[in-house]
Amino acid sequence: MPPIRKDPYCNSQYLVEIDGLPDTGFSRVILPECRIDPIEYREGIETRSRRKLLGTPAIGKLVLERGLTNSKALSDWYKAALEGNPLARRNIAITLLDEKNTNVCRWKITGAIPMKYGISPLTAKGDEVLIETIELACESFQRDE
Repeated sequence: MPPIRKDPYCNSQYLVEIDGLPDTGFSRVILPECRIDPIEYREGIETRSRRKLLGTPAIGKLVLERGLTNSKALSDWYKAALEGNPLARRNIAITLLDEKNTNVCRWKITGAIPMKYGISPLTAKGDEVLIETIELACESFQRDE
């Protein structure tokens, strides 16, 4: 019997849950990139090669975009962070769904705090949806099993 083929998942079906904010849909989610930069050092009298150790892990920003509505949830969240409110940090869960709306993958983000908020440009000739964007710094990012 031939092995069962598993196709890659599509990027169009997902849910975003943010602690303390009402359910909301986002038209675009850019997940954080994670990296560990190496630390190079030389041992003893060794001059030709350098050894490498793992440095401190770095987690990139999470970007959420949605069409602008009358909800002020994202702008209020940014304002709370701007004012130094320690409760502005929130946990986020992003769940990927398959074509049958079954959960197939989930990412957990902890300690997310807004660092940038914006609205797409207004254009007199335009007829596109206004986009509200929030960029978040994250303390941790991991795939949940």
